[in-house]
Amino acid sequence: MKSILVLLLLTSVTLVYAQIDTTDWYPLHIGDKWEYYGDGYGYYQVEVIGDTVMPNGKTYFRLTLYDRKYQRVANNRYVMVYNEYAVDSEYVRFDLLANKGDIFEKGIPDDQGFIYGFGIYETGKDKNNLIGISLGWKEYREVYIDTKVIPNDTTWNEIVDAYWPRITKGFGVTSYGYDLEKIVGARINGKGYGTLVGIKENEEIVTEYKLHHNYPNPFNPSTTISYQISASSHVSLKIFDVLGREVATLVDEFKQPGSY
Repeated sequence: MKSILVLLLLTSVTLVYAQIDTTDWYPLHIGDKWEYYGDGYGYYQVEVIGDTVMPNGKTYFRLTLYDRKYQRVANNRYVMVYNEYAVDSEYVRFDLLANKGDIFEKGIPDDQGFIYGFGIYETGKDKNNLIGISLGWKEYREVYIDTKVIPNDTTWNEIVDAYWPRITKGFGVTSYGYDLEKIVGARINGKGYGTLVGIKENEEIVTEYKLHHNYPNPFNPSTTISYQISASSHVSLKIFDVLGREVATLVDEFKQPGSY
């Protein structure tokens, strides 16, 4: 049985082309997954594993990213990232409605009069995506602004290794650095697109907290207890006798969303 399970987990699943919401530039739902492939990196996944209220009182989705892990979309336009290195602050990662050449995030001039900003370097529309229909895309890059000259001179960063992101309508981030890393599959709002490696096609998204009936019952050392959680949280699972005395602690640790 274990051998069969391992084979299922390692098998690639080609997903059926379902209808994508082409009005949504940056989808975020608990359970969403994106899988990318890059030479030298192999396959890796980014997943929305839950949501949480941060100290600034705003709710963010939590992604499996090392940096920029807390994100939300404000006013159907701005992708906001909670700044973990400053108190109660956030910043604009993407302006989804900006056009080519727009600079929406600007810093403070340095001692040489340069401002480092972020904006849209290029836009387009093509069928080079997971569903093969014409979808719009926007490529974001860093830009240098020389304030010593009038009008200000702008220079877009051309370094490919900087891995500038491209966003495709309906999918979010689909590539980095001229396709050096490119999306190969995704599951968005419960629907699959492209090919996901190592993910079961019928994998369910947990949407509620539940403690299942244990078996066998009455309780004995061989009893199996199953539970599920819909968001990352600290889980404590303890056993008490009929007098209300604690007998054992089975779980007392932080858990990711899922079934256990």
